[in-house]
Formats: sequence, structure tokens, C-alpha cells
Amino acid sequence: ETHTRPAAGFSFTPTTTLTDKWMLSRANRAARDVRTAFDKFEINEVTKVLYDFIWGDYCDWYLEIVKLQPESIPLAVEILEGIMRLLHPIMPFITEELWHAVTGEPREVLIGRDDFITPDIYKIDDEAEAKFAFVQKTIDAIRLLRSTAKLAPSKPAVMVIQLKANADRELLEESSNIIGKLGRASSLVIEAQGTEYSSREYVSELLGGRGQVFIKLEERSQEESIKERDRLTKELERLTAQLEQVRSKLASDTFVGRAPQTVIDKEREKETNYAIQIEKLRTSIADLA
Repeated sequence: ETHTRPAAGFSFTPTTTLTDKWMLSRANRAARDVRTAFDKFEINEVTKVLYDFIWGDYCDWYLEIVKLQPESIPLAVEILEGIMRLLHPIMPFITEELWHAVTGEPREVLIGRDDFITPDIYKIDDEAEAKFAFVQKTIDAIRLLRSTAKLAPSKPAVMVIQLKANADRELLEESSNIIGKLGRASSLVIEAQGTEYSSREYVSELLGGRGQVFIKLEERSQEESIKERDRLTKELERLTAQLEQVRSKLASDTFVGRAPQTVIDKEREKETNYAIQIEKLRTSIADLA
């Protein structure tokens, strides 16, 4: 005789951390979208939602942060148990084994054929998701800068984050431990805009008009400076060619007359972004000269 366990939702009471609120919101949003897709028999959409949530939100971000805040482990386990339930209808044998390993339930107790997760829509928190999205954007900018500066992944670096709004400064200060650890900062300063940092000493990246991230460069030899200048010059040539291509397209009456407004807006956004990157590259090349 086998027994099924009652259906459960992502209703775990989180700690007060922004990350936990974000994770609980993303989990319930995924559960809602999975149930909606199943009801419409849209299996491709089910697998897409599950992939984006499990791989993108839970594995790529949340588990890395849980390592830094052990108080989140109970919620991480709760979410993992729920993931097994969400996956069960499309990969039942694997999820049954993993679910027993996670929960320790007796072998005769099964997840159940129809035992899907019931979303708790009151745990979907748009504000928490928007706030954490900015934390993610900041960490992504730091990682991009580290790559641009050719810093080894294990090499700590001096970082400064300048922000326009007080609310953004408070938000990133509350998440400074996560930002510093995931960004491999030897020191991290979060401040208002105003102080200027030389492009000879720092590389920088904009945060969507809300601020800017600076990472201090390592001391370079003359040979390294020449190599870096050559690299930046090639990148400048590449972006200049792309900018000219976009401007040529926008100058075409045929393109502007026939293309949907969303496509035109996207090309104009590309034009603006390319122009900003080109100006930054020219400044950096001039400083290296």
C-alpha cells in the first residue's frame, strides 16, 4: 500500500533578508506560471518556466548566497522540496528518488501523481523582486568589469559604487556583504555621486542611469599598457563600425517607414549604448597614451 503526501505550497515563513523574500516570491511565481501552463497543456512553457527558475534563480543565484548566510538554509531546503514537486509530472522517476532523499519520507509514501505545488500568490512580492534585480545588476556589472580589467576570478579588488538616489544606496548597503563576497572585493565603498576617479586607475560601468561601479586597476608595466591600449583600440573600431551600421539603418527612410516602432526603438537604444561605450573607450585609450 502506498500513500500520497498532501499538496504543499511555497508558504515557508522567510527571514527578513531581501534574498529570502526574493526567492520565495520567485518560487511562488514559478509555481503559478507552471500551473497555468499545465492547465493550457503548454508543456514547452512548463519546461521553460522550470528551467529559468531552477537553473537561473535557485542554482545560479540563491544557492551561492545561501553559502554566505546560513540562516537561509531552511528556506533553501523547503524550496528544493517544492522543486521536486514541480518537476514530478514531467520527470517522475528521478524526482521520486530525489524527493525521498531530501525529505527522508518512507518508501511507501509517494509525492503523488496529481500532487502539484499550490502557489501562494500572497508571497509574490514585486517590490522585493525589483530590489533584488538591482542587486543582481550591480553584481553583473562588477563581474563584467573584472573581465574587462583581466582580473583573475580569485583576485580581490578595490571597488566603489556611486549612486544617485538615497534609496539605492540604502538598498546596496543592506546587501553589501553579498555584493562584496560575490564580486570578490578587498574593499567596497558605497557612496553618493560626486567624487571623480581617474580612468588611469579605475575601470567603470554604468548602472542603467542609477549609478556607476568602479574597480581599481592593478599596476601595469609599459608593455602591459601598450597591449591594453591595442585591445581597447580594436574594441573601439568594432563598436564604431556597429554604430555606423545602426545610424545608417536609422537614416534609411525604407527601414523607418516599414519597421515596427518597437524595432526602431531598439535600434535607437543600441545607438545610444554604442555612443556611450565609444566615449568611455576613447577616454581610456587617451589615459593609456
